[in-house]
Order: sequence, then structure tokens, then C-alpha cells
Amino acid sequence: MTQAIGEQGNLISVVYEGWQEGDDTNNGRDTSPNFSHLPGHIYAVTEGSAQPNTTYYLFQRKQIPLDSLLPITTDGQVVTDSDLGEQIENEKGRTLQQLWRLADLGGEAKLYLALFRPDGPDYLFCMILRQGESLAVLDFPATTKDAYSVWRVDDLGEIAPHHFTYLFAARTSEPGVLVGMEWHGAEGMNSLLLHGTEDRLTQLETRYGRYTSP
Repeated sequence: MTQAIGEQGNLISVVYEGWQEGDDTNNGRDTSPNFSHLPGHIYAVTEGSAQPNTTYYLFQRKQIPLDSLLPITTDGQVVTDSDLGEQIENEKGRTLQQLWRLADLGGEAKLYLALFRPDGPDYLFCMILRQGESLAVLDFPATTKDAYSVWRVDDLGEIAPHHFTYLFAARTSEPGVLVGMEWHGAEGMNSLLLHGTEDRLTQLETRYGRYTSP
């Protein structure tokens, strides 16, 4: 059975229907009002209800067993734990601008967001996965003289918890956690698939973006 999982773990079952050619009235936006004009593969929902303008990951149960899925509790609060902040500053050799706790993943791991102060044209933020006392860090560096668009178009060099939403989290057969999330920007959203173990957090090559600019 083919299934799809969307924002905050919304799980649906789907069946493949075929290819849609699209037409000349396609406005280039990956949004529900433009859906019937886009070229692409079409799936019909057989169980559950798909939400409009939401990204879904397709998977087979053997790839992500349903009992491996973890509940996601979003947070977004500023972290005042000075020990954690100092540990991250020492590891990166940079001064923190802000540290947030993004989400709790089923009580098995916590996801954090660290934004560092710019060092000239060099910018950095990090995703941090904490499992027990172990930290795994994924860097998102950028080097630019255009502070108006650093990581994304028109982002003003800013990053914050509300820029991210979460599709799912799951335990992996290799000890670790798989996290599907979306990074929202001025012109659309990029999907991120992260795999974390106790000492390593990586972004998998499975990537997707939707252009939604008005």
C-alpha cells in the first residue's frame, strides 16, 4: 500500500492514477488553485483527507513502518540553558545570537535551532538534534555581501522557529531518527529530510521545493 504523510503527521493512503500533461494556463505556482494546470504524476486519495497546499511524502510501509512514527510536539521557545549555549559556541567557535528549542520528537529526541552572529560576510545557523546528552549538528553556512537575501530570497539574514513546519519523525532501523520538515521562505518552501544519530546529523539527498510566490 502506498501512503503519504503530511504536516504534523497527517497520514493518508493513495493510489497512482497516471500522468497529467498540464496546459498553457499554468502560472508556474505549485499551489492548489493551479493544480489542474500543472504537469505531473497524479495520485488519488483512498483513505483519509489531503490538505490543500501541503507537501506530502510518499512511502511504502516497509520503508517507514507505522509503529516507527513519533509524535511531534512543536515548541519554538528561546533556550536559556547557558551550558547548552556555551557547548554549541565552543564547538563552532562563533557567538550565538539566539538558540531555540524547535520540537520534541516522541520524547526520544529534541530538535534545536541555533543562529550565530554574522562574521563579516559569513553567516551560519545550525540544526541540532539532542538525544540524551549527545548532540548532533548540521550546519547551514552562507557567505554573501547581500544581507537582504542570505539563505533565501528576501530573508534579511533572519531565521526563526516559525520558518519551519514538520511533516513527520520516525525511528530508523539504524539507531537514529528521521525527520521530514519544510523551510518556508518569501517565494515558497523547501523540504528537508534529516537523519540523525547520536553524533551525526545529515541532510539526505531527497529534496523538494514548491514555488508559491503570489
